[in-house]
Amino acid sequence: MNTLIFYRDWIACPSCDRLHIRPRLLPGHVALCKSCGTRLTGRCMYGTALPLALCLTALVGWIIAMTLPFIAIGFGGQHQTISLPSAVIILTQHNMLPLAIFTGLLLIAAPLISILLLIYLLFFLYHKTKPPFYRFMLKAFSRIRFWDMTDVYLISIIVVLVKAMHMADIQLLHGFWAFCIQVFFIRFSFLVIPVRDMWQRLSRPGLNPAPLPGKRAIATGLVPCHTCTRIHKTGQKRCTRCASPLHNRIPQSINRTFALTITAFILYIPANLYPIMITENLGTTIYSTIIGGVILLWETKAYAVASIVFFASVFIPLAKLLALLYLTGSVYFRKKNYPNDLTKIYKITEFIGKWSMVDVFVVATLAAMIQMGSLATIQPGIAATAFAAMVVITLFAAETFDPRLLWDSTPQGKNNEQS
Repeated sequence: MNTLIFYRDWIACPSCDRLHIRPRLLPGHVALCKSCGTRLTGRCMYGTALPLALCLTALVGWIIAMTLPFIAIGFGGQHQTISLPSAVIILTQHNMLPLAIFTGLLLIAAPLISILLLIYLLFFLYHKTKPPFYRFMLKAFSRIRFWDMTDVYLISIIVVLVKAMHMADIQLLHGFWAFCIQVFFIRFSFLVIPVRDMWQRLSRPGLNPAPLPGKRAIATGLVPCHTCTRIHKTGQKRCTRCASPLHNRIPQSINRTFALTITAFILYIPANLYPIMITENLGTTIYSTIIGGVILLWETKAYAVASIVFFASVFIPLAKLLALLYLTGSVYFRKKNYPNDLTKIYKITEFIGKWSMVDVFVVATLAAMIQMGSLATIQPGIAATAFAAMVVITLFAAETFDPRLLWDSTPQGKNNEQS
């Protein structure tokens, strides 16, 4: 019978695979990788009580935001108020199912599930007991919080106000301000208690072997769990803490990332060539592309909003696709590039990806708000679905890329193994 072996006092950098001794941190301090600067672990300054209070406040904000009117619009003597749930219903009723799904999942379901899971975990941690089903709950939270895009939606609301101000009177209501409270408090709770810190609190004691500072895990016969970072001997099939499958590197990382990136590139073309929004106003039909919307905002002297839309909907998606191709090419052709710089490019690419959803949420909000029959209606164009699909696929592409591959065949990586 094989003995399960893991190493609690070591931590491997998820970006470059360098091994470190897990430091004993003071409250509010974080540990960074000595090779690439990636954040390894941290210790919450406020214990568990403050994050739990933040999450409960965010939950109250979510409930209020979902029940009270969000936005009021007046046009041609007609007045209408909508909430986020009613916006999803309106989109569904007008055969805009893809936008309804994106809005419902990313702005309503994902935030609620993230808040509830975090409250559940923090409640037991506050009472210093291990939660039932903690493995499943913490793994689910790690995945689902990634799809909470409420912060992106706040930027979208600013764009909506600027775009619609010339054709309608718009007023932000109590539901919107409750939504802002929800976004602020849940984001703050994510910052003060990192997921890796929660895994560490829930772990049991492990072996304490002699340290091997500076070496890479793959060179010493060790494999870190990609989900919870616990280190095991190579050859073990599943993590002893979270039960996730163990791999030295993400399986088929380059092939999967390349295939997803090419798919996103294909979708990027119709997303920019075809109309993203169709406006009918008193019998006049206007077809708006992404670039056309940027030009219109610029011509109306909304320079700041035009810049936001341009960077979020044109520059960032293209830059991310090119960056992913460059990163996969660097690994595939084993170029002797500087892995530290490439790792920074990957981190930026991973962070900025979701902000491209700004234009999708703008179209979804306007389409839900402005459905006034012959007076004015807004419908999403074919580009809206293509663009949303492109953004989601690039998010998956970044997730499947393993940045440790950038270090495997470079002199810097080999030097770390020999240090």
